[in-house]
Amino acid sequence: MPIANINEADLWYEVMGQGEPLLLHHGYTASRVNWMPVAERLKDRYQIILMQCRGTGESEHTQSGYEIAQYALDVVGLLDHLALERVAFAGHSMGGGIGFQLGVHHSDRLTKLILKAAIPSGGIGPYSQDLLDQQLAARARGDRAFFLNRYHQGRTLAELEDDDWFEDRVNHLMTVSDGHIAGGLETMSNLNLTAQLGDLTTPTLVIAGSGDGLLNANLQDYQRLPNADLAVLSRVGHEVAVHAPDAVAEAIDKFMSDLLKIVKRHNIWLGLISHLRKAQGGKAFEDGNIASIDDIKGSGSIKQISFDIIAFSRNLTASDEYERNTVNFRVLKSRFTGKTGDAGAATYDAQTTRLQNKEVGFDYIAT
Repeated sequence: MPIANINEADLWYEVMGQGEPLLLHHGYTASRVNWMPVAERLKDRYQIILMQCRGTGESEHTQSGYEIAQYALDVVGLLDHLALERVAFAGHSMGGGIGFQLGVHHSDRLTKLILKAAIPSGGIGPYSQDLLDQQLAARARGDRAFFLNRYHQGRTLAELEDDDWFEDRVNHLMTVSDGHIAGGLETMSNLNLTAQLGDLTTPTLVIAGSGDGLLNANLQDYQRLPNADLAVLSRVGHEVAVHAPDAVAEAIDKFMSDLLKIVKRHNIWLGLISHLRKAQGGKAFEDGNIASIDDIKGSGSIKQISFDIIAFSRNLTASDEYERNTVNFRVLKSRFTGKTGDAGAATYDAQTTRLQNKEVGFDYIAT
């Protein structure tokens, strides 16, 4: 996997998919694994960027830099490395704290901001030094039971039933650097950006779990943000992406789809003419091959946003001139009726380059 030297630290990252860039950042002692169920659902519509902050995963265990301000600068540095001027940033838990920092101090690098089960903009409050010492000592002696017991506290039933997730989480925590464990906890405690949220005008989506202990804090921060949407997911705790990946992906996808918002706001019709991908095997489309919705370039976003999709096709290599000039219409998607299939035809006039009505002898077919 790629490693980039960012701000004197070797940081792991991965890029998958194509489309509008969307960077997904993990939480405090979590990893990109927590985002993977959502990333898999979005990668056909967006360029997904995953990263591990310093001190975690395959990223370098540096001697310093374990502060939210530095984590945010590392995100900016990765954007520079990837030659990306702006991205949509989604942060979970502590990653949401990094999102607040980016929105307040680096908004010029953001198109959108997604705060998922984020720590409060005013910090998590004082922490227990004794508990921190216990955690460091438990890690040093490899005491997995200590962390499993702590992770089971305050979880929803659905989370408690997912034993594999808890095991994976502890596996990752045992490899995180001591510097990140101590520094990350301190910087989450000291975060103090609440007073500046009124100036954070980047379009923002707040995602919260109804069973998360941070729900009230998430709702309060949502109220402070001047340009924010809210999605509260029921029967989900803190790990919303792990236990409700479909709902999280749908909320993000809906938020990212600006075109639909414009259409609704101005009550207009918006049409898109799209090219087709190169046909895979068999006849080419210009030879009469029938296109499906998956043959459209950018089909992931088009399938999600569009109300109706109609394919126009013409067999340009047909020996019969009448057939060669017949344009067939096929409905590939109809959001309101659900019907798809052949819908009619028209005659193409090469002299006028216009289509003329044609009686074709069949009605709209639902398949």
